[in-house]
Amino acid sequence: MSLKSSKSTGTKVDIYEVVTNRILEKMEQGQIPWQKPWDIKTGAPCNVLSGKPYRGINVMMLGSQYFDSKYWLTFKQCIDNGGKVRKGERGTPVVFWNFLDKKTGKTVESDTDSSTLNSQNSIPMLRYYTVFNVNQCENLDLKKLKEERESQSQEKENEVVEILSAQDIIDNYKDKPEIREGYTKACYIPSLDEIHIPKRENFKSTEEYFSTVYHECCHSTGHESRLNRKNSSEVRTFGDEAYSKEELVAEMGAAYLCAVAGIENKIIDNSSAYIQSWMKVLQNDKRLLITAAGQAQKATAWIVGDVEHCKQLELEQSFPTVSGDIQDAVRLGRIPAELVQSLKGPGLHYSDGELTSVITKLAESPNSELIARCTVSGVISSREELERMIASKSAQPQAAKSLSV
Repeated sequence: MSLKSSKSTGTKVDIYEVVTNRILEKMEQGQIPWQKPWDIKTGAPCNVLSGKPYRGINVMMLGSQYFDSKYWLTFKQCIDNGGKVRKGERGTPVVFWNFLDKKTGKTVESDTDSSTLNSQNSIPMLRYYTVFNVNQCENLDLKKLKEERESQSQEKENEVVEILSAQDIIDNYKDKPEIREGYTKACYIPSLDEIHIPKRENFKSTEEYFSTVYHECCHSTGHESRLNRKNSSEVRTFGDEAYSKEELVAEMGAAYLCAVAGIENKIIDNSSAYIQSWMKVLQNDKRLLITAAGQAQKATAWIVGDVEHCKQLELEQSFPTVSGDIQDAVRLGRIPAELVQSLKGPGLHYSDGELTSVITKLAESPNSELIARCTVSGVISSREELERMIASKSAQPQAAKSLSV
């Protein structure tokens, strides 16, 4: 089902599922989108008007289309600049985060100064829009687009873009672990905070050497002294959830770094067995791609020393994500934002699916207002207690007493 048809019929679009299905389509064609995030000759995908590069999963979603232009724009931007999208062309969804300010009820853009947002006063909302490559459009006034882009950022006219060499990327990793050569296989050891790799001359090519080092460097960013990424240091078994997520972060991160360095990623297996194994993992977890891609870009930002970008990604990933139904209910004032935060907190541990069910029950409960106030106050200690209060016809004395404390 297309995004357009879903919106026209009023059906709720699950953007995680949409993104995963698009990536699976590429894999069914024998492509591994994270092996080559974008064509080195073309450059990283960016918006033709603002010049801003796309981030996270969007890099793969757009780069894997392999148009010979890196420029993209929305349908409206196309029309506003004298063009039209050719009949039959298929747009590509681009995901982004907006934040709902719990005090004002206003939506704040995701690129807002990170110092003004935090998980206590904002709720993240995953949104999307559809873009088209300029090669999917006709009659575009490209001169007008160029003039507009230049007028928006005069400072960029004379800016010299520094292309990092493959070795520069490793050298610029300020707090990198010790990289020790002379081993029979490559790995990162969290307990020692060391990267072990074979001698450089034992690799088949320079690209393979750097691809391998980048992969292990991305693993190392998960160390508690760096990004403290869950699944990075725990014991993992091949094929389990923790292994899949951390390995996907490292593979995507290494691919990003290879693209930045202008070299080919030589360590990803493109065999049918490899593709089938990842397709199975992605089909079982529709959120994996978006979350792993975000963490991979955060890892690469850390390695190349892009502090501001890393802070913004930290902000976007620090919030508990909730489903679109719940986000809309909060935005419309049907559910207290604090209630969602409490139910997603460490005491109750509700998943998105469970949370939707509980809030639906809560809305129908005669004790809904009391339960909401109790939950926000943090006086409901267990899921069992909350379920009992929802099921009861009248508020329990201990709950009422707790509220007054």
